[in-house]
Amino acid sequence: MSDQQSLFLALDQGGHSSRALVLTATGDVVAKAQVPIGTQTLSDTRVEHSAPELAQSLLTCCDEVAKKLGHACAHIKSAGLATQRSSIVCWQRSTGTALTQVLSWQDRRASALIDTHQEQSELVEHLTGLVMSPHYGASKLRWCLDNDRSVQEALAANNLTIGPLASYLVRKLTQSQSDVCDPANASRTLLWRKCCCTIQYNGSITYISSFSNHRSFLIYTNDRSYGIWRCHHFCFRSCLFLAKHDRLYS
Repeated sequence: MSDQQSLFLALDQGGHSSRALVLTATGDVVAKAQVPIGTQTLSDTRVEHSAPELAQSLLTCCDEVAKKLGHACAHIKSAGLATQRSSIVCWQRSTGTALTQVLSWQDRRASALIDTHQEQSELVEHLTGLVMSPHYGASKLRWCLDNDRSVQEALAANNLTIGPLASYLVRKLTQSQSDVCDPANASRTLLWRKCCCTIQYNGSITYISSFSNHRSFLIYTNDRSYGIWRCHHFCFRSCLFLAKHDRLYS
């Protein structure tokens, strides 16, 4: 690797671990790291992760590759992040502090809610482009609003953001005050209307109605920067992008 060679950071937050690869423009791997994460399987339908742990696992991966690269970190031009796209979390709008566990894409705790609103399946598919499924975000977010007191209190105080795991991680990792998302992650909530520029909580779909006092997400295309990721100890500062797929590499 030459002293002036551009480098790129690939980050993958998965169901078993978080991983990082630093690559050259030709695809050669120059540094990598992997940090396992915990999974709480509470029942056949309930699967959770710790939101702060997931964010910290990515930071730890970055620290590890930064130590291996040393001053070459300055040559990292951009970073891409892939996540579990149907996983959701709720957090405080003002601080970015997680209010709930991450409800995994595998979580189906709100399947009964989906079952009782099957008459709206065609409407949901028409508006969102996806079939109704408890694996997607909307019913899990509805469950949090109905069952988690901290979420209810934040909603009443107009201090609630609910949405995809990717949006929470972007906020934590870039230390941004904005809540942003990309079309791929937004669509998996079942709340994003096709061709809209924000996640819409459509009151015409009764099982997602009453999402009042929420924070809208600004939807960016995947080729736009979602913020600046800084690692001050190693002079690492780069633009962060969200990936269109569930993983950046295999």
